[in-house]
Amino acid sequence: MSKISDYQTSGDATGLAKIGGEPFTVTAVEDSSYDGQPSLIITTKKPITVEGTEYTKFYTSRKALLDFFKNPQLRDDLKAGKPLGPVKCVLTKAKGGGKDYWVLEDA
Repeated sequence: MSKISDYQTSGDATGLAKIGGEPFTVTAVEDSSYDGQPSLIITTKKPITVEGTEYTKFYTSRKALLDFFKNPQLRDDLKAGKPLGPVKCVLTKAKGGGKDYWVLEDA
């Protein structure tokens, strides 16, 4: 007898937040949209295993990361084949009682 899980497939991307602080190297970035909100799909050099599945594409709609990847020189470098990293996502404490946010740091 078959189970639903026998027929379910996962997409080719998963949320960036799911990789925690694991280091990765960014090879490409593409603009995307999630529920009408701006987002990004980040492609990594090596696959990262999340919940038993390997992914090289991760999406995020975190504003600090969207703003970071708007940098035209960074976009040009990625398009020219110059990867960024290794980096890792770090939860940063907001100043003045605001909402904590994710940023990239060198790994």
